[in-house]
Amino acid sequence: MNSYSILADTGYRSDNTLYNEEKRLFYGQEKSVLICNSCQAVSSTKAAFSSFSLPIEKHQNIAEAIGGYFKSEQVERKCDFCKTTATATKKITLEEIPKNIVIQLQRFGSTRRKVMKKIDIHLEIYLRKYVEENKVIEDKAKLYGVIVHKGNTLSNGHYYAFILFGSQWYLVDDMRVKQVTIQSLQNIDGQPYLLFYRTMPRPYIS
Repeated sequence: MNSYSILADTGYRSDNTLYNEEKRLFYGQEKSVLICNSCQAVSSTKAAFSSFSLPIEKHQNIAEAIGGYFKSEQVERKCDFCKTTATATKKITLEEIPKNIVIQLQRFGSTRRKVMKKIDIHLEIYLRKYVEENKVIEDKAKLYGVIVHKGNTLSNGHYYAFILFGSQWYLVDDMRVKQVTIQSLQNIDGQPYLLFYRTMPRPYIS
């Protein structure tokens, strides 16, 4: 069997069809813009991402945590244009959003201490205000999975999950699977650690 046959059998093609589908499902693109506060010069870079890692200690819910991620910040750097070391305003926007959005809540720090804070989980999230201007993309997403950590430290504890299948939520805990109501997501025994959202087709108002 030649190499092409192996690729064909596994679903891969020379036109990168499967690779492009994987990118659409799991990878987005961020645009980072820096504006020099001294000369007002603008520079930008683009980078792929597959998840958002969100600090939660200062926030009460997922929308606030997302807003904190995209909030403009001041950074000190040497400007490539005016050659001075000065502060610059850094802003992140979204150019592409993956079909599946993975959000990691920062529960563990370098000290291995677990952040036990309760944070409200939204069944839907809206990303329109963080999308690059004039971009029309799917920017509203619906929750379909939650991974929960139950325990006090990084080195011990137990993971279990809530999964939406069709219109029904399920609790999956090792070999135990049972139907639960949506209210179960508001009374989780443990701390949500990973959230999974899927973007919703347009048209809609966000």
